[in-house]
Amino acid sequence: MSENVSGDNEKKVHPLSWVLAILGGGYAAWPLDAVPDALPLAGWVDDIGLILVLLLLVVLLNRGQEVCEEE
Repeated sequence: MSENVSGDNEKKVHPLSWVLAILGGGYAAWPLDAVPDALPLAGWVDDIGLILVLLLLVVLLNRGQEVCEEE
């Protein structure tokens, strides 16, 4: 059994959250975009919008997760 160093309860993370986080990070780092960044505002709005939507999905997926209590 591993001991929780901080003393706080740890929350379980939905597995799909990791996938969405990796996809969002990959899209943000990838040089090719759905809307090119050469278009002054539209290129940034699609990047920020996609990251916000993925972040919202991660938060919604993890809202009801139980607290993992290791003893």
